[in-house]
Amino acid sequence: MPLMPTGFFKRFSFRWTLLVFMVAALSAALYFALAGRGDAFDSSRPFKMGFGRGSELEGFDTVSIADDGSAILCRRRRSGEYWERAELRLTPAQMRGIGESIVRHELSKLKKEYHGGAVDGTQWRLWFRQNGYKKASYFDNEFPPGVVAFSEELDRLLVVAGAEEVSWQNIGRDRTHDREFWSALEY
Repeated sequence: MPLMPTGFFKRFSFRWTLLVFMVAALSAALYFALAGRGDAFDSSRPFKMGFGRGSELEGFDTVSIADDGSAILCRRRRSGEYWERAELRLTPAQMRGIGESIVRHELSKLKKEYHGGAVDGTQWRLWFRQNGYKKASYFDNEFPPGVVAFSEELDRLLVVAGAEEVSWQNIGRDRTHDREFWSALEY
């Protein structure tokens, strides 16, 4: 007479397999839920970013910041269709401040595109990268409060970093900075 009823191991094996499968599925679901929360950006680690404000028609004033804190600012001169370029160096503390602003305003959770339904107007573009993490958003006459607050904080931080004292160089009518900015966007 067998010690175990016939088929015990078959039933046990099926239940064990089902339990292992369920644990694996729940673990995978938890992993992807946490990975997709939008907080993959770490404000304490180096990152690159770019922010452009203007219009597709007239061009964009841009800020491009490398992970070492070097920044390139481009703006349209007030006197016409000429562009200026300046360079600026941000301190590690200032870079952390920008990173903290990205996290505080939950920019990792922004949608890819925002459209306000206007035929013409103002567009903004924002991108940032850190290791394998990438985020890019386009705003066309619709600007979520988080990106507006980030824009204001970035402007204040750039002033503290010396943006009002930099030496601007005339780059003429050349809008190469626009093309370089958009190619870096990987949109």
